[in-house]
Amino acid sequence: MRRRLTLLLAFLLAAALVSCVRAPEETRVPILMYHDFAPEGVSAETFESQLRALLDAGYTAVTLRDVLAYAADGTALPDKPFVVVSDDGYASAVDAALPVAQRLGCPLTVAVIGVSFGRDTYKDTGEPMYPHFGADDVPAPGLCLISHTFDCHNVGLDRERSPETYREGVLRRAGESAADYEAALRADFEKMQALLAPLGGDAAILAYPFGLWSEESETVLRALGVKMTLTTAGGVAVVRRGDPKSVFLLPRIAVDETTDVLGMIENHK
Repeated sequence: MRRRLTLLLAFLLAAALVSCVRAPEETRVPILMYHDFAPEGVSAETFESQLRALLDAGYTAVTLRDVLAYAADGTALPDKPFVVVSDDGYASAVDAALPVAQRLGCPLTVAVIGVSFGRDTYKDTGEPMYPHFGADDVPAPGLCLISHTFDCHNVGLDRERSPETYREGVLRRAGESAADYEAALRADFEKMQALLAPLGGDAAILAYPFGLWSEESETVLRALGVKMTLTTAGGVAVVRRGDPKSVFLLPRIAVDETTDVLGMIENHK
């Protein structure tokens, strides 16, 4: 009888301990992905209406560093957080979007391409491209800079000019050794660190060019010190408190002039 009672008490104690183990806290973090703004892209008026719709619905804009702190250190996030990111570093991000974001109290994160920073021509060719803002435009209140790589955001001109060295985003080239691939990503990462660190930016947060990634790129970049990666896959990111691994390969919501941002977030399960 005493043995049965002992076993019963042990079972009840084990059950109580299991019930006290909580699943990690998770938070949905919609990450909006913009590119160009007026006059070629999303107008300032549309951008403002999209942000106001979220703010009016109780959402709070945060930075990717805030999200990283939540995942790495357990630092609290506000209810219904969201992040605004503009890829590429076009001048329109600071000319048209930043004043709106500042007025509404929403941090604006821009993923800049190092080799295009502050330029209005393509590298080595001198051919015109959309102007990209530069160091004279930062630091600015509410403007956060992250990496879109230093020189892995290659375009058709790069393929035509030097097909033997052309790289599809950060992917390993055919015939490239693992050692050479790691060295190439290391060099690119270190150049981006040197560019962003003096400006208060963070090269450890990286938006993959064209959304291209591989298991190998994730392994190499994490070893180099990258702490967060963003893709172009559609969806709402789910981040776990105290789990640094939960901020890799985060999906985003692509936004253009016609996007019902609030509807997309609220309807996404």
